[in-house]
Amino acid sequence: MTDKRYQVFISSTYEDLKEERRAVQDTLISMGDFPVQMESFPASDEEQLEYIKPLIEACDYYILIIGGRYGSITSDGQSYTEKEFHHAVETGVPVIVLVHSNPEELPRNKTEETSEGHEKLKTFTALASDGRIRKSWDTTDGLKLCVREAVDHAKKTKKRTGWVKGDTIASTAALQELEALRKENKKLEIFKHPAFETSSLPELPDLQDTVEVQIHTHANIGGYDNNDLLASISGTWLSFFIAFHRSAQISYNDWNDEEYFVLDKTATRETMGQLLAVVCEKNALNGHSVTSESFDLLWCYFIEAGLFYEEGNVPFADLARKIIRRLTIAGLHTKSLKVTSGKIRTSIRMDDEEIPF
Repeated sequence: MTDKRYQVFISSTYEDLKEERRAVQDTLISMGDFPVQMESFPASDEEQLEYIKPLIEACDYYILIIGGRYGSITSDGQSYTEKEFHHAVETGVPVIVLVHSNPEELPRNKTEETSEGHEKLKTFTALASDGRIRKSWDTTDGLKLCVREAVDHAKKTKKRTGWVKGDTIASTAALQELEALRKENKKLEIFKHPAFETSSLPELPDLQDTVEVQIHTHANIGGYDNNDLLASISGTWLSFFIAFHRSAQISYNDWNDEEYFVLDKTATRETMGQLLAVVCEKNALNGHSVTSESFDLLWCYFIEAGLFYEEGNVPFADLARKIIRRLTIAGLHTKSLKVTSGKIRTSIRMDDEEIPF
């Protein structure tokens, strides 16, 4: 996985927030990122502002610290800090807003002296906070925590290019290429077997063909766990796919900035088994599960039929989603499901002959 570092621009009024700017700078450095700020010559005229703009554009994220002052005003009535903010927004740099929670409690030399300044600060704070990552702080320690949480969140939700070491890029690219080749070779190896030279693959059953699936119950009956109480359910492959689609327990992860899905087979077997039990017997006990053998059979069929993907960033194919939508409109077709052998438990009471002693 690429070890990225990000460049972050720190913007605020200057004289009143020196300590806070230093706290944000130190936090970013501790996170392994690169803070960018104009400490040596804070923006105070249009010429310096033009120098700052390219620096903002080159950054991955823009942090705006708002305290109790609006800042020095330019000829058009906007402060230099607000102009920096607007440039970040216009150039697509994600903005993180850190607002003091109680600006009225700040010392007088850190707040606006005029009602006009207070109003401009209030308006700017509302504008900057609208639809953006915002955190409130009232101490430098609290500000440090806000920076860490907000930047971590931004990295996850607003992906940026970042920086990596040159040798890391080369090694990562090589590993990715080797992994892709390994997967492709694995797919091809099976077709090198002599059996494929003399015989063809068996036909895939039709969606409307019938198949039997076994479920068992984990219900505790009479103080005993009855995992071996089996019931066979008959139905079409399509009816079982409907149950699978409704029961699939899927989570999403990412690797190398690419998202992929993970199917929790155990949880899906349990959810699907309970659904099938209730469809066939509305008073079914909780605790039913599709057997691993039956589930693997269904899972292989759904993949071979092009309904479900074995891996990737989406689990269900377009065809599968279309089928489910059509069946939802018409009403889910599970009428073909019926118990052909065994029993689905509907009561915690056991017959005398079934008591295991």
